[in-house]
Amino acid sequence: MENKNQLPDYTGFGKLKPETISETEELLSADYYFLQSPAHHVEITKATGHCSLRDYVDDRLGGMWSEYPSLKDCVLRHFFCLDCEKDNNFKLFSKAITGLGNIYLQHLPHRLGKDTILTFHPAGRMVVLRLPLPLDNPIIFPDGDIENDIASEASRTRIIDSYRTTVFVRYKNGALIAVPVHMVEYLAPLAFAYEIAKGLVDNGMISKQKILRMIIQDCSEKQNSAIQIFHGTAGDDYIRYSVLFKGMSNDLKQFQEYEEKIVSKVNEII
Repeated sequence: MENKNQLPDYTGFGKLKPETISETEELLSADYYFLQSPAHHVEITKATGHCSLRDYVDDRLGGMWSEYPSLKDCVLRHFFCLDCEKDNNFKLFSKAITGLGNIYLQHLPHRLGKDTILTFHPAGRMVVLRLPLPLDNPIIFPDGDIENDIASEASRTRIIDSYRTTVFVRYKNGALIAVPVHMVEYLAPLAFAYEIAKGLVDNGMISKQKILRMIIQDCSEKQNSAIQIFHGTAGDDYIRYSVLFKGMSNDLKQFQEYEEKIVSKVNEII
């Protein structure tokens, strides 16, 4: 049974900063930080467990504000309403994580859209980090358990899938090239995604080739196998590239059958 007056170690974009914990006879409160910036303020009424969760904007309280009868309800409802277009914490998170290197961060689903929204307590949202490794130049993982090497909270993040797949690249000269890769995928709360990405960059595990950049998406994208298209820019030598991602609903045999169907129609799709 959850202790209604216990603060989680992390929530949303932030990790609990112990020195911000304040406790009186009536209230328990604390701030959650993303890197050096406050992201969220949590306040719990000790007698009832009633909770308020408020976001920081430019180091001041003033962002989205939620109040519910319990901390769990507050977290689930608060991050259900996350709008990446407007959310200050997401903007800071995006700038920091994409600034590490060759990483693409996709906006998380919004409640006004048609996508599935999955929320979790205390994480708020979970993301999948999809890392393509070239087969002809394999990268050796650091010795030991990679979660322990990369994240201080190994129990919060884990490798959830590893499989061979294909990146299809349509170049501006009309050529279509298939690049076989080994895909490694991590599942993590938002609060730990930056550390994982930084660890991968620091260990030289993310390719500098744009078509092999790491993709970070909402965990709902992992439900089904899919081909996802990423368009090039004026400075790229390709028009677009597409990646075949394996979903949790498919085993390797089913995914291989799906890949064969895509390959047979690749000129029509790509």
